[in-house]
Amino acid sequence: MGVHVTSAPEKMAGRERKDRFRIGWQAAALALASGLIFPVHAADFTISGHAETWQDDNLFRKPDPDRQSDRIYAASLGGMLRLNGKGMTGDIGGELNRSWFGRNDYLNNNGYIVTGSVTRPKGRLTFDLSASRQRRLSDFSEIFSSGKNMQTFTQADGQMRLALAGDFRAVIGGSLMRNENSSALAAGYNTSGAIAGLGYYPSTGNYITLLFQRSTSRGIGRQPVHIAGNEQIYRQDYAESRIGVAIHYQYSALLLLDGRIGHLSRDDKSIFNKNFSGLVGDVSVTWRPRRTIEFVARTGRQLQSDGYIYSDSIRQDFVTLLAGSAVTNCLQAELSGSYAREHFVYDVLAPQPVEPRTDRLWRLKGGLSYALSSRIALRLDGRREWRHSTENSYRYTATAAILGLKITLGQDKKMSR
Repeated sequence: MGVHVTSAPEKMAGRERKDRFRIGWQAAALALASGLIFPVHAADFTISGHAETWQDDNLFRKPDPDRQSDRIYAASLGGMLRLNGKGMTGDIGGELNRSWFGRNDYLNNNGYIVTGSVTRPKGRLTFDLSASRQRRLSDFSEIFSSGKNMQTFTQADGQMRLALAGDFRAVIGGSLMRNENSSALAAGYNTSGAIAGLGYYPSTGNYITLLFQRSTSRGIGRQPVHIAGNEQIYRQDYAESRIGVAIHYQYSALLLLDGRIGHLSRDDKSIFNKNFSGLVGDVSVTWRPRRTIEFVARTGRQLQSDGYIYSDSIRQDFVTLLAGSAVTNCLQAELSGSYAREHFVYDVLAPQPVEPRTDRLWRLKGGLSYALSSRIALRLDGRREWRHSTENSYRYTATAAILGLKITLGQDKKMSR
């Protein structure tokens, strides 16, 4: 089945635009206020920044001879305020960033991130609440276009746990996310969800929770697309139900197991009618053979890719291996490798009709962190990516180098790396 986007973006009424702006900044304001709802006993402030450069040999995901490489530069400056109150911790943070493209300067952009969270880990009622707003350039790994698309995400989520008899707790929660895109190639969507469950939380710190989750997603706008030579109107529209279990089990001081496994059923109500039913989730195992050495293995399946251009019909199976070590009191090192297999059932955003395809992505990453003092640390990271695909257009390699600086201020004299 081939899909081809054919029209310009839908024009929105001024009233709708004002509503979107208001909703987004209300969520961001909530994120900032969330850290201030309890008495503050102590506060720590962290300033961080980084400079980055990377080379992409097929920036717009096109076949030969139209492949185009580019070198991209980026810089950011941000801060995080941690507030410690009576039994609770709040974080308020933000970042401003800028990206420059060597050969495609029309893609130069400014982005930002605003986040806030509040956590109460102990007591009869415990909870984790967070909200954020982010603006960034979309990932070309999914949009398959040379156009500039700026994405804005506004989201909030939370979970509360109420003690019942013994070590059993009732669990309730919910989430909201709005994805807005500046390009005609991605209409954006609203997603909301709610969860309920019952968990066993003994004093050992381990837990097991049975959860039921229900969520829906609805496209903000409509897109005319060609299907088998006929023009139809596409709008993302689905509902899904998930039942599963979350496990946190510390077998010993050396071994930790974390898992979230469930069965997902998705009812796709759009014109593509691509339903899904099957296992999703992830499992990670952490092994610490020595106090200064850690190994982590993680594997799983999800039904949404990292780019968030559109969220349905991209199934990803992945595995990640990570090793970290405190080489000295001042120097820490990390090395990781990952593999992901992404299957695209259909492609709304393709510049020309394409068949469903499968991509394979490999990534190697290494990092060094050096503490210049108890409050100042430098970090250097390198990354190499390879993507192979059943469609030649989407193959690429990318190499990145990142230099970061972190400064911690406040009462806590210990550097948090």
